[in-house]
This record gives sequence, C-alpha cells and structure tokens, in this order.
Amino acid sequence: MSYCPADLDELITISKPIYSDDGYGGQDVTWQVIENGKDVWAKAVALSGGESSDHNKVNDTHNYRFVVRNRDDLDETMKITWDGDDYNIRSIPKVSRRAMYLEVEAERGVAL
Repeated sequence: MSYCPADLDELITISKPIYSDDGYGGQDVTWQVIENGKDVWAKAVALSGGESSDHNKVNDTHNYRFVVRNRDDLDETMKITWDGDDYNIRSIPKVSRRAMYLEVEAERGVAL
C-alpha cells in the first residue's frame, strides 16, 4: 500500500516492558516510553474484531494496523497506546531500510 504523510493523523505512544524482581521469586512489569516513542504520528486501520467466552467471562479483541514512519527500534515485546487503550504489538513485517513507512499489527483486549 502507498501512504502519504497526511495519512498519519493519529498520535500514539510506544512503550517497552521493564522487568524487576518482585521479592517473591517473580517479576513485576512496568512500561517505559521508548526514545522518540512519545507522540508518534500514525495511521490506525481497523482489521478485525471478535468476542469469546472463557470461564463465564466475555473477552473481546480488536486487531489494528498502525502505519508509522519507518524505524528500526520496534519489536513484538512492545505496546502501542492510542486514545487511552493499549495494543500489544503482534507483528512487524520486515521492510527495506529505504521504505518510507512501516505497518505494525497490534491487538487490543489481550493481557500485555
């Protein structure tokens, strides 16, 4: 797909997990905004959504594609925050370093 700068009209934040010892043999997770990860312009495209039931609890998920300027500091352990909701990054298809845009697939409604 081709995009133009005007298509990137939504602000997102990109964060990475920071793990620390919880003192009981486990780990606590906090989220830290990555360098140049605050107020990133993106295009948000809804891909799909669904609902499931598990142990008398209804779970809903929504898959989105976030298009951002090409960058090499993202990975699938990170999350995107958009409009107050967190999206777990699921896939970052490899593109040429010369490509102008990067399409990041993320899912809302899952544990991060």
